[in-house]
Amino acid sequence: MGKFIPLVVFVVLAWFLYDG
Repeated sequence: MGKFIPLVVFVVLAWFLYDG
């Protein structure tokens, strides 16, 4: 679970930057 949270944060941040 410790690796899952940073992965989600990275994916969401990357998607947010890509969308913007």
